[in-house]
Amino acid sequence: MMNEAVVRVLKAGMWDLATCANGEPNVVPVAFKDVTEDGKLVVGDVFLETTLRNLEANENCHLRLRCEQPGGLSDQGHRGI
Repeated sequence: MMNEAVVRVLKAGMWDLATCANGEPNVVPVAFKDVTEDGKLVVGDVFLETTLRNLEANENCHLRLRCEQPGGLSDQGHRGI
């Protein structure tokens, strides 16, 4: 289970989601997103064809949280989103 403070920050901030397949990286801003009660990250599929293809080919991705909190941006790597 995720810490409540982490869930609040994830829900409030915008994300950049980076994926890569066949040596071609792809980074997209994500505004339509949520965190489920069991801690899964949910991304709305709005013009994310390349991202979805990349995740099918390679489940590894990188999530960057755009944070208005002191300390600036936070980078978190995730597997199997």
